[in-house]
Amino acid sequence: MARTRKAESKKDNRKDGTPSSTFCIVGEIRDIYEGHKADYLTINSPRGDYYDQFTVNVPVDIMENSTIEDYSEGETVQCSGHITTYFDREKKTSRVIFTADTVSHTVDIG
Repeated sequence: MARTRKAESKKDNRKDGTPSSTFCIVGEIRDIYEGHKADYLTINSPRGDYYDQFTVNVPVDIMENSTIEDYSEGETVQCSGHITTYFDREKKTSRVIFTADTVSHTVDIG
């Protein structure tokens, strides 16, 4: 038999607004899009003979020691940050957003 509990208020869980889900993606930059408030990296992360492709948002104000111009397509990077979601009403699906807190060069993973 399944256990049930009285529903807790979600507002009480994280009052500080800090996202609790994090990520670390290591992979090769496939595309860079420079926006006004954020830059976007398309990263291919290897998985055996295949790869997963992720788009990571990089807010322009987090790049303390470097800028997006220091990175180019084909370079291997490591991105870590937090994961958020939103519901896209037009497509009727949840969208996952990866927002980087740090981006750094790393060794080749090929």
